[in-house]
Amino acid sequence: MYCKECGSKLDEEVKFCPNCGAKVKEDEKDEKKEKKHDKPKCTCCGYEGDWVLGPLLRPMDYVLGAIFLVMGIVPGLIYIGVVAAIRNNPDNREKICPKCNAKNLWTFFY
Repeated sequence: MYCKECGSKLDEEVKFCPNCGAKVKEDEKDEKKEKKHDKPKCTCCGYEGDWVLGPLLRPMDYVLGAIFLVMGIVPGLIYIGVVAAIRNNPDNREKICPKCNAKNLWTFFY
C-alpha cells in the first residue's frame, strides 16, 4: 500500500503516513459504515426519497383554537398564531410517506 499524498510505501496497519502525516484511506467497509443518507427511509414500506410535508395546522389545532376562542378572542388568536409560526418552518412539520402515508414516527436516517 502506498500513500496517496507523497507516494511512500506504507504498512497495512498504519492510519497515518509516517513520511507526510496524511491520513491513510481506510477500507471501503469502514467508509460505508460512516456514510449517512440525506433522505429518510420508511420502515413501513421501505420508500426512500422526498416526503410530503404535513399541513400547517392540523384538525387538533383548530379544535384547541376554538376552545381558546371560547375563553376569549385573544388567547385563541395567540394559540393559532404561535402554532402557525412554529410550523411555518418545514423542519417542525410532520413528514408523510407518499407511498404508504406513514407519519415521520416511522422514519429514520440510516
